[in-house]
Amino acid sequence: MMSSKLQSRAKEIIDGLEYVTISTADADGEPWGSPVTAFHDEDYNFYWISWVEAQHSQNIRNNRRAFITIFDSKRQRGDNHRRGVYVQASAEQIDDEQMASEALQHFHSNNRTYELIDHVGNAVKRVFKATPKRMWLNNLSEKQVTEKTTDMRIEVPLPL
Repeated sequence: MMSSKLQSRAKEIIDGLEYVTISTADADGEPWGSPVTAFHDEDYNFYWISWVEAQHSQNIRNNRRAFITIFDSKRQRGDNHRRGVYVQASAEQIDDEQMASEALQHFHSNNRTYELIDHVGNAVKRVFKATPKRMWLNNLSEKQVTEKTTDMRIEVPLPL
């Protein structure tokens, strides 16, 4: 599949879903997965709001590596051909007020307003950002997998 088609398909999946799973690891390398409502900017950086004491928030402050999984959980079994997006990313808690303000401009859920004062300084909820480093799509449907298949994914060129 051509690069532009892979990029278009990844954008379509990302644009169509608000929920993603952020996977992080603690200082001992123990994994932790967290479903979050996330939004993205025009460069497909991901943003979400989380409690500062949530396990994934603590993990990100100690280890910026994150992995994001995006998929339509309502799809038919065996029909995953180019329907899942996998993102290796660098994540961070946004402490700068200007950056937090700009990030909040991308939040548009249910016409809710997100106030900057609720997400900076000593606020218990903060804005987080994940910057994609690598991205993949599922490249095979379940029916196409054989005993010789080693990877069902195909890398999507960045930037989108």
